[in-house]
Amino acid sequence: MHSAHALISHLDQYHEAMISHIQFYTVGQYADFPEDEATAYTIADCIWQMRRYQRRHGTQRRAGQERLDMLKLGHYAAIAAAKIYDQDLDETGRVPGMSYRAHEWCVVYGWLREMLANNEMPGAMARPWEMPPAGLIDQIGKTLHWIDREAGNRLPLFLRVIFLAAAAWLKMPESRPESEVPFVRVKAMHPDAQMPQVKTDGAAGADLAAVESCTVASGQVALVRTGIAMEIPQGYEGQVRSRSGISTAKQLILLNGIGTIDADYRGEIMVPVKNIGRERQEIEAGDRIAQLMIRPAPKFAFCWADELESTERGVGGFGSTGVN
Repeated sequence: MHSAHALISHLDQYHEAMISHIQFYTVGQYADFPEDEATAYTIADCIWQMRRYQRRHGTQRRAGQERLDMLKLGHYAAIAAAKIYDQDLDETGRVPGMSYRAHEWCVVYGWLREMLANNEMPGAMARPWEMPPAGLIDQIGKTLHWIDREAGNRLPLFLRVIFLAAAAWLKMPESRPESEVPFVRVKAMHPDAQMPQVKTDGAAGADLAAVESCTVASGQVALVRTGIAMEIPQGYEGQVRSRSGISTAKQLILLNGIGTIDADYRGEIMVPVKNIGRERQEIEAGDRIAQLMIRPAPKFAFCWADELESTERGVGGFGSTGVN
């Protein structure tokens, strides 16, 4: 059995990783308080998120990211625990410069650390540190089951989830560094602007939404506002592409096929759409009109050459390989 001192040390490591995760990863994707969607989460929302991360453990697409998932799982358990304890924060109740999510976590972390320091932690909380990761994930699932069945005080169960997630995080191999994921800063240029939305875990792009309504007559082109500008990291570009849903349902396509957003562009993103159908089409504010992909854009240079390396194809082009 781990000593209280060892458990505090483990919890402190998890805390440091959690603060870094929230401040530099999570808050970068969501607007800060009071716009942060976490301020409106119910306990049921938090449970749904926890089940999501618990269930996808061990799937091939999460390889290398499961340690990161344990931070996300503990994060939502902390938000739920703070809500039960009636510790929702108003704008004046936070430490200056600290996000809503980080402050909520710090409140719950303080409880846990104090319980350990005072030897008030039940043995059931300490035993998870002896289990292998697979057993910990199984225990998280069982605890979530009891959370669903519990009609009274669920706070101890949410705290148990945090300890299970922290123990799993400590025992799992390092996740791929979050810095490998392009971090794109987004600026709202309109009060109704929406953050680009990645709708599924496997989605390659993020949906862009119109910020104003407009009408596109048959055969005509409209320049649709998104209400956002962005800071794409150097070495990357943004690619704006058509969405299959709107192109088939409304016959609206991107005029330029694939639009390029350069890393040094700071203006509003505008989407040129053309109506190739026979009837006029309405675009409503909030409609997802295109998708954005962030792709590497390696540097290159040009130079004159007297000769080019020969290939089997040579100068063949414009259908030289046939159609079948």
